Amino acid sequence: MPKKRIQLSPTEELARASIEQTLGVPVVQHDDQSRTSMHDLQIIYPDRPPAPVEVTSDVDGEALGTLNSLPKFDDGFWEASSLRNSWILHTISKPPLKLLHKQAEGLLSTLEKWNVSRFDECQVQTWDVDRRHGVVGAQHRANTARRLRALGVRSADAIPIGPYGPRIGLMMELGGGVWNWSADAVVQWIDAFMADTANQDNRSKLASTESVEAHLAVYAHMNSVDWPVWRSLEDHTELATVPTMPPTLVAPITHLWLIPAPWHKTGIAWNKKRGWYRFSLAI
Repeated sequence: MPKKRIQLSPTEELARASIEQTLGVPVVQHDDQSRTSMHDLQIIYPDRPPAPVEVTSDVDGEALGTLNSLPKFDDGFWEASSLRNSWILHTISKPPLKLLHKQAEGLLSTLEKWNVSRFDECQVQTWDVDRRHGVVGAQHRANTARRLRALGVRSADAIPIGPYGPRIGLMMELGGGVWNWSADAVVQWIDAFMADTANQDNRSKLASTESVEAHLAVYAHMNSVDWPVWRSLEDHTELATVPTMPPTLVAPITHLWLIPAPWHKTGIAWNKKRGWYRFSLAI
């Protein structure tokens, strides 16, 4: 009986599809767990040997460990099939996760029925004013939002549904800061990440091939990296900001694909020939 093929995780699939879309050549799954130390993906060039791709994340270990204890939680999100949108919930640093996981979908579904796509404290206060003026639905909106806020949700935003259907994602307040519209903080972050001995496994997998290229795709989680790093990667303004200095690559890495989590529309990539540039995510 043939062995069942291991499915890519949502983050691996997004990286695979985005790199394939950007390069215009097939990018396929490589790690089928048939042996140890296999790189995740492989770029199939028509005129030269395949190139390995490793997909990894910079994420707060304690937060991720807690989140991963929730049912059907995967890469920052859980499934929410009854919703019309996916949602990002911005929460306090230590929300009551199991209770939030149990109740969030139903409360967000109620907000969607009242055509709500985002809320924060100011919006709740506005609904209170509307309620006093007899606006239909204002009290329901305010009460539902307050129930979410009682669960540690400071604000919430509806986002388009991706290829995996409606999902709920959590962004816990583990940091913050000010962004000065420069992306150079990305270089300092990725340099340190590549050199970190904790990521030696990724480098070893890439080094196990004879390819002259070695691609590293890294998700920068909002919960873990400094705010200017995530904000630079997530930047969806017309400025399309990229760093002004090259990275200090650690062998065997030759190409970088940097993606914010949660993601928006673009990430930032680097290679020696092209330098830094923005690429569209395949969402």
